[in-house]
Amino acid sequence: MDNSRAREMLARLEALLAEDDTRASQVWRKAAPTITMTLGATAVELDKAIERFEYDEALRILRTALSSPAMAGATTRA
Repeated sequence: MDNSRAREMLARLEALLAEDDTRASQVWRKAAPTITMTLGATAVELDKAIERFEYDEALRILRTALSSPAMAGATTRA
């Protein structure tokens, strides 16, 4: 997996969720396979929140995952 691509997708999704922008659902559908490889089981929770348009909850899930030590290493390795 291209970590720079995953970081780009995660950043885009995070920005859209923060703005409560419905385009987050479209971005998620396109990026889900790559993001799921990065986030693992957390992606299931994220998917559920996004599909219910609970963007505040999805953003909380995403930010929690991104702040984890394991995630920091996964997205910074080249």
